[in-house]
Amino acid sequence: MQQLPRSSREHVMDPSRLSLADVYVEGLISQLDADEIDQLDRELDELETLLEHIEGFEELVAVSLISARERRELVERVFQGRCSLTLLALLRILARHNRLVLLRTICRRFHKFHERTHGRVDVFVTSPVEMSPPEQEALARKLGQSLQLDPVLTVKVDPALLGGLIVRVGDRLFDASLATQLRRLRRRIASRVSDQQP
Repeated sequence: MQQLPRSSREHVMDPSRLSLADVYVEGLISQLDADEIDQLDRELDELETLLEHIEGFEELVAVSLISARERRELVERVFQGRCSLTLLALLRILARHNRLVLLRTICRRFHKFHERTHGRVDVFVTSPVEMSPPEQEALARKLGQSLQLDPVLTVKVDPALLGGLIVRVGDRLFDASLATQLRRLRRRIASRVSDQQP
């Protein structure tokens, strides 16, 4: 089933933070069954959205001056009774080791694992104009047939493209924008001109 875009999020992260977050994600996955993984993925997705609305929370837990006891008390006040025991246990561990700063990264890495296991893949599309839902659905169908996966689109608009699309799937970039084609054409012409000069 094709899914329409999640809200656009920043995906540039510190590599050392990614590696450490992956340790926690792998630990969680090794202890959970499929239903528990699905539930935790939903909770972490909601948690990431929540973090964007608790003003100053991330800054507070990242401050090294706050004691381990104060971090644990903060976690208990904010989350106890509002999430599963699995998520609460993770939050307690992160608080104890002064790693709550990894929380958003863990949310994203766990989600990526969950997407892969369900045959889904994040696809980031840049378009020169706003794409309608039917256009996004048509693009998702074509990409799904090509990738043999279920694409989850995130679409942003960049009028500087002039025409065409830029599609990024993981580390692969498919650039069919008019602006890029014009740049390539200019380079080819410039190369021919320089070759013909004595």
